[in-house]
Amino acid sequence: MSEEQVIQKLLDYADELYEEGNRKELAFVPDNSEANNLVITNNNAYLFSVLFDWGQEAERAWEFPWELKKRLNTYIIR
Repeated sequence: MSEEQVIQKLLDYADELYEEGNRKELAFVPDNSEANNLVITNNNAYLFSVLFDWGQEAERAWEFPWELKKRLNTYIIR
């Protein structure tokens, strides 16, 4: 299978997952809906979570951008 075929299969699968009625809630931070929503809707928050996920508990890493926003109200995460 060529690289282009693999990419196309992945894109087709993504389309299938996001069809109406087949959508599932993403839960990066299941215990904190505000933190979860931030990671889903903010690219910088998602990137920070990915970077901080190395070497820590996932729950703490994925909640970190929300804590950062809450404490610093930084321009990076709005």
